[in-house]
Amino acid sequence: MASTNDPSLEARLRAWTWLLLPLTLAAGHGLFLLFATTRTNLLPSRRELGGGTTAYLVLYFLAAIPLALGVFSLRRPLLRLSPRVLGTLALAACVVTALVFGLYLSRIWSA
Repeated sequence: MASTNDPSLEARLRAWTWLLLPLTLAAGHGLFLLFATTRTNLLPSRRELGGGTTAYLVLYFLAAIPLALGVFSLRRPLLRLSPRVLGTLALAACVVTALVFGLYLSRIWSA
């Protein structure tokens, strides 16, 4: 790995952190939804999740759990990517998570 004074390493670490942050937030909410909506051994139906679009939003939160774990556990290979690629992934994760949270909250508040 590069020395600790490497500005490229610092940029990659910053981008990796911004990639992990929104996925961890979404994964935390996904865990909450998983435990709040499951009964004994049954997964909730699509209707119980609020129908079409809301079910897909919940699916994103649930998918964020393994994604966040993957980003965390694959830190070293991800840090080998260029800062630009890692920054693009981080930006995409931030934008998608913000949009999903916004749509989810608007669905919840309008219900």
